[in-house]
Amino acid sequence: TGRTNKKIDGLVIPNIQLGTGSTDIFINSNLIYKKKNTGMINEVFFKYNTPTNWDYQFGHQGYISAMGFYSIQGIKADIFPQLGLRYEFQTKDLESHQYNITSFYSGVQQLNLQAATGVYFKKLALRLQAQMPLYHHISEGYVNPQWSLETQVIYTLKTK
Repeated sequence: TGRTNKKIDGLVIPNIQLGTGSTDIFINSNLIYKKKNTGMINEVFFKYNTPTNWDYQFGHQGYISAMGFYSIQGIKADIFPQLGLRYEFQTKDLESHQYNITSFYSGVQQLNLQAATGVYFKKLALRLQAQMPLYHHISEGYVNPQWSLETQVIYTLKTK
């Protein structure tokens, strides 16, 4: 919610608006496969963006991630050191969805090396992850990413 016409130096900057009028659809999947003390975590995320009230459409975005892990069994919690790769993307923004006019300084392709540690207490987990870019092409090369740090709180559904 909020104003959709905030201006800086007379220009409306779409990505700083509070309320855009778009409806976005998220799809997220997380699969953990474990055999004895080793395993894989695979994640897929996709976000489909619809046009805003002023015909601007942010690019669709998503990522695919695969990480191997080793389980260290504890008395009250298990620790999972993890290492893997993550590919992120965002299609170009459309300055005019109606006329299919793309925004030049948009779009993302990035491959990251990621290292993480998760601490799992029954169905609840805490996770800390660092990412370092291995390859990137962001905003026509005008943006150079640095390493990043991410934290997560996870609730797991147990299945057989």
